[in-house]
Amino acid sequence: MLASLALFNDSFANIVTITFSALIFIELANVYSSVTHLTFLMLLASVFTLICYIASMIFLNNYFDTSYVNVAFIWKIAIIAGTAWVPVHFGIVLFECIDPPEEKKIRSGAK
Repeated sequence: MLASLALFNDSFANIVTITFSALIFIELANVYSSVTHLTFLMLLASVFTLICYIASMIFLNNYFDTSYVNVAFIWKIAIIAGTAWVPVHFGIVLFECIDPPEEKKIRSGAK
């Protein structure tokens, strides 16, 4: 929230659009960082998620203000999503390096 207020300082009224957009991209990053094997269905589900996101922005225009959605908006949302996702992902990777799960211990011992 602090990053969204810092990057979008003149659009506090449009915080719903900003946070909803950031949430979608953070959750997609969470999904892709937690899977070990990427499948076609997962890619298809991600594309469907993005289509639903775009459709909701278009058809639910009473809730979302799309008048200022442009390339700069996307870059700012990417910065917000990265700011929220990177520390958590770094902590997960660090914790797995210190105390790897049993599956990784078994895999590394089998090689």
